[in-house]
Amino acid sequence: MREFLLAFSCFLLLGIPSVLLLAPILCICEIFRQFFTICLSIKHRQWIQLVSNSNTIYLLQKDMPGLILNYFMIFQGSLDLAQMKETIKSKWTDVKKNLRLRQHVVDSCGYFYWLPDNIFTIDNHVKIYKCKPPTNQNELDDIFSEISSQLLAENISQWLVLLFPLDDAFANEPRYVMLFRFHHCLGDGYNSTRMLNHCFLNEKCIKYLPAKTEKSFSFSALLIGFFYHFKYIVDTLLTKDCNILKGPSQTSKRYLTYFIVCSLSRMKTISNRSGATVNDVMVSCVAGALKKYFCKTNAVPVSDVHCVVPVSMQSQSEEVGFKNDISVHLLPFSLSEKTALERLESTRQIICKAKNSPNYVLHYNLIKLIMNRLPNQITRHIFRLIDITCYITNVPMQQSQCFNVYDQEVMVCNLLPPLDGSASLSFLISSFKGYVQLSVSIDKTIVEKKYVDFIIESIKEEFQELEKSCENVIKIT
Repeated sequence: MREFLLAFSCFLLLGIPSVLLLAPILCICEIFRQFFTICLSIKHRQWIQLVSNSNTIYLLQKDMPGLILNYFMIFQGSLDLAQMKETIKSKWTDVKKNLRLRQHVVDSCGYFYWLPDNIFTIDNHVKIYKCKPPTNQNELDDIFSEISSQLLAENISQWLVLLFPLDDAFANEPRYVMLFRFHHCLGDGYNSTRMLNHCFLNEKCIKYLPAKTEKSFSFSALLIGFFYHFKYIVDTLLTKDCNILKGPSQTSKRYLTYFIVCSLSRMKTISNRSGATVNDVMVSCVAGALKKYFCKTNAVPVSDVHCVVPVSMQSQSEEVGFKNDISVHLLPFSLSEKTALERLESTRQIICKAKNSPNYVLHYNLIKLIMNRLPNQITRHIFRLIDITCYITNVPMQQSQCFNVYDQEVMVCNLLPPLDGSASLSFLISSFKGYVQLSVSIDKTIVEKKYVDFIIESIKEEFQELEKSCENVIKIT
């Protein structure tokens, strides 16, 4: 009853006035957008398209290197720059449907729009990165951290392919790294990784995990969800994380690393015994690691600690492309539980509740309705109200042994997590060739290097404790 009364109050005080106020404002903004588009098209003597949907969100902080996604593959063999350029030209930049790869974003009158590059050349986008070939994982992490702090060039399309060799001592054989950097406005992790795979990998060996059944909500469920959604919005905007991981504004300097957590078979054993998903397990392990970090630093959070978990809204039948098609869950971490198993069960219930609520669907459609029309001077201030501690993303990758189009085997494949100004930590869960991976991005101004190592080790310890607990549960029952 209390929940209903709070939702009813939010609907009366926020929902109805917002609808009545926003309706005419959005109509006026839409008229202006259409007029602005026509004026731009006349000025540039070609049809101009405004940036739409959630792509706009990632441009509100366009000067943040953390919003540049970094996807890398390590190939067995020697790199050939000319060959790589020809592949990208034939499969990407010379294909008309990939026009975004030859366009850059311009900001004018409160709206972003796509404008073709004055002079497009593949040499500006595919380069050898000049560095000393790394001999070990630590040196490779340092290079990734260095590159991730760099912005992309202005006034050209926001993507870049960097190539550099590894020292033969790295793996006792010739290997090289291909690092693809693209601004988040060009695409989400799901779409971009698949576009990369279809460009560089042999199609015959690409194999992904089976797609999950799409979640659908009835009209009545969406109607009830809309009634409660205004309370959800109020709760989201009022959420303020107060803990040691919330500190001064970022300097764009990050620690980046990645590691293998376990095999998929081990993960599935835990999932089958606990009823939890891979995502549930990893979010729980991160929660356990952060709890240990807070205890280690004698800094108990004075409020809940939240994370944002992106949700792909793309249907199984929809074609992949350079686009963003995601919504998000805002979730509290389970920090009060004493054991890893209790923490996993609490996390499973929290995520299950979020999945069964239509809030993320309503949020997705409201973003499409509002972000397409309101000028970014307004939307920028709205998003500044959102305050969380970290992001946790899940991007499944290919599961079989795979080779590129030059018959070189892919030895390592991963996506380094993005990190914007509203959070200081970001984790990305992925699976590659039967193993679960976790990549980590942590702001250097917030967390010292020794504590970065501590958090990573704590995640591994939490997983091991969870694995033992699940085995004991089976033995007892």
